[in-house]
Amino acid sequence: MDFPREVIIRKSIHLLFTLTLLIPFTPIFNLFLSNAISILQYYLIMAVASSILNAVKVKNPIIGSEILHRIKSFRKKMLNDLYNIKMMKPSSWSMSIIEKLELMGNFIEKFEEGINSQLNMVERRYERIGGYIGISAGIIGVLFSYIFFKKYVIYGIYALIVVDPVGAIVGKMFGKRRIKWSNASLEGSISEFLAYAFLLYLLGFKPHIAILSSLITTLAEIYGIEDNLFIPIAASGSLYFLLSTEI
Repeated sequence: MDFPREVIIRKSIHLLFTLTLLIPFTPIFNLFLSNAISILQYYLIMAVASSILNAVKVKNPIIGSEILHRIKSFRKKMLNDLYNIKMMKPSSWSMSIIEKLELMGNFIEKFEEGINSQLNMVERRYERIGGYIGISAGIIGVLFSYIFFKKYVIYGIYALIVVDPVGAIVGKMFGKRRIKWSNASLEGSISEFLAYAFLLYLLGFKPHIAILSSLITTLAEIYGIEDNLFIPIAASGSLYFLLSTEI
């Protein structure tokens, strides 16, 4: 069993992003933002910001590599200049200084290579081509949920926090059986279903409501074209309708 390092990193980034969607329901928003903007405006601002990020990513795909190239060029020039100074005044330079400069150069080069490899590892192929679609989709899904399902949107955000990360990590580590017509594993899907159902139960929902909502949300994650879009809609919408029709 391989440790899913790549998935862990991606889902950690996913978690940090999702936590920003929770801000309107925290004391931070009430203290610093509520007098200036509404919750709807907050999500609209996030939608615009994500669109700008995607536009930059798609239209300028070499920005990141160009920055790294410039850093590397500057480092090499700096070390070459220092080495040339040493050659002009050899008596004022000891071998230990030269060795330290070389070690520093090697360290910085490895650091640069590490940054580049991490970026390549966490970015999926379609993200390099079409931008960070998942971020925009998540914001739109939450925005849609807030407009149509109001207070239930928070459960859609909880679902984003729990469902996709649990399914991805468990599926990567233990997934053996693929679900037909999807890229999801049976093991990962069962784990995310149980995790979200348990969370809803802990939040005070009746068992049958928690199970039905979690099932609908899990199916949205399995068969949704973009899970970040459909998970919050399915989670908040299912609770909205299940509770409004409950006898």
